[in-house]
Amino acid sequence: MILLLACNPTTLDVQDDLPVGEPGTFSLSFDHNDVTRESVVHVPEGIQSGAPVLLNFHGFGGDGLGQMQWADFRELADAQGFIVAYPDGTLLDGSPHWNAALDAPDNKSDADDIGFSRKLVETIDAAYNVDREQVFAVGYSNGGMMAYALACHDPELVAGVGGVSATFLNSDTCEATDPVPVIIWHGTNDGVLPYSGDGDSMAVVETAEWWAQHNQAEEEDSATSGDVTRRSWAGAADVVLYTVDGGDHVWFNQPFDGTPTNQVIWEFFRP
Repeated sequence: MILLLACNPTTLDVQDDLPVGEPGTFSLSFDHNDVTRESVVHVPEGIQSGAPVLLNFHGFGGDGLGQMQWADFRELADAQGFIVAYPDGTLLDGSPHWNAALDAPDNKSDADDIGFSRKLVETIDAAYNVDREQVFAVGYSNGGMMAYALACHDPELVAGVGGVSATFLNSDTCEATDPVPVIIWHGTNDGVLPYSGDGDSMAVVETAEWWAQHNQAEEEDSATSGDVTRRSWAGAADVVLYTVDGGDHVWFNQPFDGTPTNQVIWEFFRP
């Protein structure tokens, strides 16, 4: 389940603290559990008190700066008035990762990524007075696993989660009690995390159905646009699965009914 992401050489000045109320794109660094943790944070011009926050987690081997450039929500954040953060994972066998399998017996990581995510939101909140009821998490591959882990192990932090080319590692140990909106994008030709699942990963449809059952949601409809099919479950919290016919293990950038992937994700979170 390893995918290395090439990063653009662009760099940002590192900030020990976010400048209160100021817009910009910042590289934030702070200590958590005696480990230096970092995140790119993009704050649009004219940011208002009570703005939403989107956490966007990179895949295994990637970093926040590369994820920002590949899964770029900045233009949408500027237009819609939300803050987007691209955090960095810690090294596991030399590659950045997210500890999304907290209770798995073969988990090789002890990184406190749940606590780091919460401290990151608290740091952003201290500078911009955001809406803590409107914090969302999405991620690519291992980053999508991390978004699901937040829904399971810190459900009060996130108001909705999404996985792009990701799988769900926490179904047997998920601690979530309240319903959580979930959006999924996955390709049928994913060679890293197969759409139909394998011995290490849950099938994508099974993931959607697990969350639908958790959310007391019934399948509502399906629709197709180009090579993308959408299945929707409606209930206490909605679940939506976008299946990309022939899609690989990527962050998708194709529209559904003319709406680009990133906008589809954000409009699911903030309809």
